[in-house]
Amino acid sequence: MEVEDSITRIETSLKHAHRYLVNKISKENLQNLSLSQLSTLKLLKENNNLTIKPTDKNLGPAVMDTNTYINKVLTDHLLTKDYRQLSTLDAKNIMDNSKTYLKSLISHHQTSLTKPEFTFFQRNFQKFHRLPMFLGSS
Repeated sequence: MEVEDSITRIETSLKHAHRYLVNKISKENLQNLSLSQLSTLKLLKENNNLTIKPTDKNLGPAVMDTNTYINKVLTDHLLTKDYRQLSTLDAKNIMDNSKTYLKSLISHHQTSLTKPEFTFFQRNFQKFHRLPMFLGSS
């Protein structure tokens, strides 16, 4: 009994030490940027006249005048024959119909799927998926 009490005290002490360290680390500033860099990023983020987007192939961010960005997205992408704006209800209906169709395909071809493949699809259908959005780039 004495050994078990000692183990319990050690376990409790370790839990308290862990909790203390987690709280201490979470309160510290773990930034790898200088104060001037943080200040500059904050100014850029708050500037509504600029749009900052990731570039293709993870080459870093691109900064553009917001009006120019919006015009380019509209003229180069959205106002073409390839895209049309959907209402929220239409988009939801298309997503629901696609989900139903995929479920029927998976059910129909269930014997062709391995157990991990089937499990993957089953789990995926249980998750909530947001509606896809257009992400414009320059």
